[in-house]
This record gives sequence, structure tokens and C-alpha cells, in this order.
Amino acid sequence: MTPNTSGQRAPNQSYSTRLSTCIMPAPSIGPVSVPTPPRITIMSILTEVAEDVIEGVTLIFHNKDEIMVSALKKADNEDALILRMYNAASRPVENVAVTFFVPIMDAYLSNFNESNQKKLEVIDKRVLMLDKIGYHTVLTLKIFIDKDIELNQQQNN
Repeated sequence: MTPNTSGQRAPNQSYSTRLSTCIMPAPSIGPVSVPTPPRITIMSILTEVAEDVIEGVTLIFHNKDEIMVSALKKADNEDALILRMYNAASRPVENVAVTFFVPIMDAYLSNFNESNQKKLEVIDKRVLMLDKIGYHTVLTLKIFIDKDIELNQQQNN
């Protein structure tokens, strides 16, 4: 089978394989103090993945090198994003901050079937703090983007 190099998504290609990654310094996020290392991983959601949730490109970042983003996609049955993160370390990782560059209405810890398990606290409509991710553990987060605020910002520009 020949790899797809055209940039077009093959019919059976997973959205999680369409993520692009780059390394850059953490931006200032205002009054929230979030510990970040000198470099962080930036994940960009391609427009075609997020088109039903919000127009344009959405960026997130997290502050721990041991945490890998394994999937970022639109939720199957709701107007939300699903973010799956994996702790690749052989020890638990504490105080993981996940920051979004678009406002968040609500966030939930979910299972693989995308059923809500626990509501998460959202700080300043942009930051989720996860107390602890167990070693070799996959977390599924369901994120509801505040589209009204984002649309108002786009209209003001």
C-alpha cells in the first residue's frame, strides 16, 4: 500500500493521524499561573477535524513531556472535542495543565465510549488542571468549546 502524500484524508484515515506537531515557547495565558517547562508540545487541530465544532485552527498545549496526545477528534454524538492523552512514563505524572487557545464551556473526564464520568474544573475558560495521570494510563477528555465567544471575537476583527 502506497502512503498518502497528497495531504488529502483517505476515507479510512483516522483523524488522530492528521495532527501536526511543533515545539515552541509557552504563551502568556494571563492571570493563571501554570508551571511550564522551557518548551512545550503544540498540537494543532486541522480545520477539517474541527469544522463541526468551531471554524479555523484551534491550538492546545500541555506542560509535561511524559504526556502524549494520542487522539484529538470531534465527539461521535455531541458537539464537542475528544482529547485522548497517554502517560508514557513508568510513574504517575502530577499537575498536568492543558491549555486551550479557544474558550471552553465545559470539560469532562470520559471513557472510551465518550460517556461523561466526572466534570472537570475549567480555569479562566482556557485551562484544565489534571491532578494526577497514572503510569501507562490513557485519559479521555470531552471538551465543549464556547462557540458564542469565539464567533463574537471573529466578528470584532
